[in-house]
Amino acid sequence: MTANLSDSPLLMDCHTHSRHSFDGKEEISALCEQAVSLGLSAYAVTDHCDLYPPRYPVEALKTAICQSVDQVAAWRDAHSTTTRILTGFELGEAVDYPDLAEEFLALRPVDLVIGSIHRTGDIVDFYYLDCAAIPREEIYRLLEDYFRRQIRLVEWGKFDVLAHVTYPLRYIVGDAGIPIDLARFAPLLDELLSKVIERDLSLEVNSSGLRQKIGVPLPDETILKRYYQLGGRRISLGSDAHGLPDLGAGIADCQQLLKKLGFTELTFYQQRQPHTLSL
Repeated sequence: MTANLSDSPLLMDCHTHSRHSFDGKEEISALCEQAVSLGLSAYAVTDHCDLYPPRYPVEALKTAICQSVDQVAAWRDAHSTTTRILTGFELGEAVDYPDLAEEFLALRPVDLVIGSIHRTGDIVDFYYLDCAAIPREEIYRLLEDYFRRQIRLVEWGKFDVLAHVTYPLRYIVGDAGIPIDLARFAPLLDELLSKVIERDLSLEVNSSGLRQKIGVPLPDETILKRYYQLGGRRISLGSDAHGLPDLGAGIADCQQLLKKLGFTELTFYQQRQPHTLSL
């Protein structure tokens, strides 16, 4: 990309984690202050609400989500800023625990809910997968199951933004260096993207891959181009930051990529209703 990214205003970062996530590091006040200092138009804290198998007892997870949402709302109420400070959480694996997911959705009114899948029925999380020890065809089988689970999640549809649809590639391609031909999943990916469009959800461009070994956003340019060809226009941007140094990281690059592909706006949510920002 030849654009001077330093001159590109950062419009939004709507996927970040605080210390209320099992792997988060930062106080919410520090995250919100950083978002304001970066000049973001929209910023959300979306702490993990992983429903498989509970990393914390369910009641402890409910407490963590309530504390996260309440602290973001309190910081927003106490500060006057042009940055839209948004409440929300990342709801993981709702397809496996739909009744429990409904309980979490009823805990607090929030601005947005991210829907995500991190595993298949065979593994706890791709993060823990030793890809080098698994035959290539088994990896392809796991990926097929992963994409099918995402389709089920979109069909359930009680969220706003579908997160990092190529999440497993962080570890399969990025960490293990195993090349994957996504063309063999083209029909499944078309079905997934088409359902996102039909349900009027937003597809997330997760910039975390740009600072990881994989070196591309999740999803990458090929999938984003196909989403646009199918008629998809709702796009959310998130850094997936778990610490202050990564907040907003890669967002400018993703904005430039989206403009190159023909996208003209980004979508953020307030009180679960979509609003747009011009790219």
